[in-house]
Amino acid sequence: MVVLPFFIPVEASLGVLTKNKIQLSSLDLKMKLDWSEIVDSMSDANEIYYAIRNAMLVLLLMNKKVDNTQLNQSIDNVRGKNLLNNLKNNSASKIEKKLAFSYLTLLTKYLEEELRKPKWEKIELENP
Repeated sequence: MVVLPFFIPVEASLGVLTKNKIQLSSLDLKMKLDWSEIVDSMSDANEIYYAIRNAMLVLLLMNKKVDNTQLNQSIDNVRGKNLLNNLKNNSASKIEKKLAFSYLTLLTKYLEEELRKPKWEKIELENP
């Protein structure tokens, strides 16, 4: 695992690390989304939380951002802190889980459609 200082850990298998840059292909990003496909509304709440987090990570990477603080802010803005805390702590109600799963489904579909576009064949991220 390659850890960038003050940033999200980027698995070596997720992309190619060159001097001060990380190259990611659309396949790398799609693989990160694959984990979201095994989650359904009957899954544990914390599994739904991590699937949403992975999807938001892909969205940030598509925008060439690798910032854990921004990832957490994006997640908080999406569904609210209480719902996310309930998911993370595996104490979400059935309704909360269904709501989170519906959002995850919409987000994943959007990202999959975007990743089919040619501009996402390869992404280069600068390592500050």
